[in-house]
Amino acid sequence: MPRQVDHALRRREVAAIACELIASDGVEAATVRSVAEKARCSTTIVSHYFSNKHELLLFCYRAAAENSHARVCAVVKKDAADLQGCLGALLLLDKARKRDWAVCFALWAMAVGNTAFSREHRAWFSAAVELITAVARETWGIETPECDDWYRTEARRLFALVSGIAAQAVFDPSGFAPAKMREVVATEIARIDQSRRHMHKTSASLERRMKKTGAI
Repeated sequence: MPRQVDHALRRREVAAIACELIASDGVEAATVRSVAEKARCSTTIVSHYFSNKHELLLFCYRAAAENSHARVCAVVKKDAADLQGCLGALLLLDKARKRDWAVCFALWAMAVGNTAFSREHRAWFSAAVELITAVARETWGIETPECDDWYRTEARRLFALVSGIAAQAVFDPSGFAPAKMREVVATEIARIDQSRRHMHKTSASLERRMKKTGAI
């Protein structure tokens, strides 16, 4: 009886090899031939799973984003209000996360002028922001619709911060050790919390004055 092949798994394995090549040597290194050589298979096998290099790279980009999203979801599953842990899951704290960020950075340039890559980039960014926003809601609660919008804005800022840290850590690891990354994120969360408290205090004070004057 012929051996059953899990084609979905095999496709992911081929893409994982391409991701390693991209992370270590750049996009140009991930050719069908180089992937086949590293996978110890024929180029025909690689071409069976990916019709061309563009399809392979797009799959790699999506896989890297999905890996990052899964790490954050794993933290949220344990504690829906763990904002520090949520952002920490995106930091370059191990080899796998460094590889995924390196792949994303290498392929971001393709999102300029390429509809498919641009769509993937927007979807990843949107999903990350919504997830961070949801954790912020659980962390601090929502008093008003305006507060919800404010949290989403802060979530965009936080994701931009983490992305910036990742960019520096990929290209200059000595400048951003794990402890430093965590410190920067913790400082920003503390700033947001202070700003939230001030906003809530100001809103409550304004409401009291309006009630006192009969405005409401």
